[in-house]
Amino acid sequence: MSELKLYEIADDYREALEVLTDLDDEAVQDTLEGLKGALEKKSINIAFYIGNLEATAIAIDNAVKRMTARKEAFQNKADSIRKWLKLNMESCKITEIIAPEFALKIVNNPPKVIIEDADLISEYYKRTKTTTTIDKNSIKGDLKRDKKVEGARLAQTTRLQIK
Repeated sequence: MSELKLYEIADDYREALEVLTDLDDEAVQDTLEGLKGALEKKSINIAFYIGNLEATAIAIDNAVKRMTARKEAFQNKADSIRKWLKLNMESCKITEIIAPEFALKIVNNPPKVIIEDADLISEYYKRTKTTTTIDKNSIKGDLKRDKKVEGARLAQTTRLQIK
């Protein structure tokens, strides 16, 4: 026998509420208690499953953080060794080393601009960025104090809390 799904139990409960109005109170109560127990048991099991999923998500986050730190350590070490190798090649005036697997070559980077004093730079080269944000906390406060704010409203939603 397969176990009923949560939505099936909920449907049965709602149907029982509608159909059982003609029966005596004790029979109605017994039927609803049985359905309520099944619904609660299923809901508790689903809550455990949600907890397991959330714990897995946390474990994955922690693994990602560890792997990211490890990746950065490897990249930093590679960058450091690359700089060390370049420095030694330059000090020996070697610009190219050819190996069967790859070639090492000191090449020029594209030119880059270095700003030594931003105050001396002409306004012609400066760009101004303007960022507009909406202060939702202020709007919320005004709406709670019954002040009308055009384009905004308070909405009360619900969530399932599992403690």
